[in-house]
Amino acid sequence: MCPSLKRQKNPFRWYITKFAVHPFRMSALTLFVIYLPYVVIFYPAIFCGDTYSQVVQAYKELNTSGIYYMSNDLLLSQDMFINQHHPVLHTVLIHMFLVIGTKMLHSINAGIYMYCIFQWLVCIVVISYGIAVLVKEIKVPLKYALVAVLYFIVSPRIQNYMFLVTKDVLYGMSFILVMVGVFRFIRGEVDGKRRSRDYVLLAVSSASMVLFRNEAVYILVAAFLLCACFCRQIKRTMYFYSAGVLAFGILVFKILFPMLSITPGSVREMLAVPFQQTARYVKEFAHEVTAEEKDAIAAILNYEKMAEKYEPNNVDSVKATYNEYASGENLADYFDAWFQMFLKHPNIYVQATMNNYYRYFYPGAIPLSINNSDWSEECMKLTNETMAPLGLEFSYPERLREIRTNYEFLRSKLDGLPIYNMLVNPALYVWVIMLCVFYGLKKGNLKVLALLMVPCCMILIRLAGPCNGQYCRYMYPLMVAMPYIVPMVFL
Repeated sequence: MCPSLKRQKNPFRWYITKFAVHPFRMSALTLFVIYLPYVVIFYPAIFCGDTYSQVVQAYKELNTSGIYYMSNDLLLSQDMFINQHHPVLHTVLIHMFLVIGTKMLHSINAGIYMYCIFQWLVCIVVISYGIAVLVKEIKVPLKYALVAVLYFIVSPRIQNYMFLVTKDVLYGMSFILVMVGVFRFIRGEVDGKRRSRDYVLLAVSSASMVLFRNEAVYILVAAFLLCACFCRQIKRTMYFYSAGVLAFGILVFKILFPMLSITPGSVREMLAVPFQQTARYVKEFAHEVTAEEKDAIAAILNYEKMAEKYEPNNVDSVKATYNEYASGENLADYFDAWFQMFLKHPNIYVQATMNNYYRYFYPGAIPLSINNSDWSEECMKLTNETMAPLGLEFSYPERLREIRTNYEFLRSKLDGLPIYNMLVNPALYVWVIMLCVFYGLKKGNLKVLALLMVPCCMILIRLAGPCNGQYCRYMYPLMVAMPYIVPMVFL
């Protein structure tokens, strides 16, 4: 029989052959086909709490910032409700698709669906590009590349996020490209190759990270500086990018956005750790709080409700009582009181911190949160109530409800399967990075440590956040980039 006919009778062999030659195309085609049913089932989108605030703040007719703590008198302009609590570019991007949908197709559902299709296609392209890098540049065994594709197929949270309207998805894609860029510079010092496109890739992906999540400025500036320390051969390049990210962040957040009357986010977002420590102290040692300390705390937070609102795994309830009208002097007095209380009971501060972040390290049965259709419908309902004056309404098609319900029932069962359920445990991704760091230390390989500085700084930022590892979106960049980071370490 003709060899070509034999190959045609073995589709798996044909697929492997094509994948080896065209990893980008075959990965993209595979993910497109596998994810397509999900794209249909969850039409028009999956909403979360952030989706509500980003959608409503972009319609100035609604006269709201969409943020519970940001009253209109705190805005820089009464005509600009878009603010920096969420990434401005992401908010504008969502609004652009909503306007297209309502103007051209007379459907806001169509608008949000177009945004999700755009996001989905970006994810497929970036993930497939990463697979191509694995095969063509890192030269991983073909079996590993196929397993990596399988990982993106079976990982329930990655699939769920493809259609979730949140900043973290495009942020995660930018993170993948940053890792590829840093890897290429480090590897370039080994094989003596540097290409102009590598400079462009790292610059564009770094700017994208900054624009899709405000914290990226701190992550990248610190990571690039540390990378320069560990890999002296590229220190000038890393210093340049660190300075470039800092300058870009200042230009965007301190100059451009204020010029456009876009209100900055609250300082509360950076104070989760001390707020949680103070709340734990007040809960357990209120009788030792002096009158001066109480007054200093009360000027910043609702002192009377702190003990009641304290939650060991989440500082959001305490943080919600922050006084947006507090002055710099009030903050200085608060930190003075915070330090004095620390000197009296430092163990309380340690306990509060460990209680709020242990899930990032504990490999027990702590699944990452999932955004199911029931929660999404609740968020849609809240959005629709605010959007009612505009006559616009999001909704899920009733004819797909049973399919969505059955799909999510199956997903919940899979989440409980041993070994498989490790994919939805935040500690898995933190420990993989930590083990990679230990490997670099053991081998004395400074280039490995340089490569890992970006994910390490991202983890440190997570440990300054408000929640104890249960929010999937905080771990999403590490989840989606893990199949690329591991082989980069062992190259």
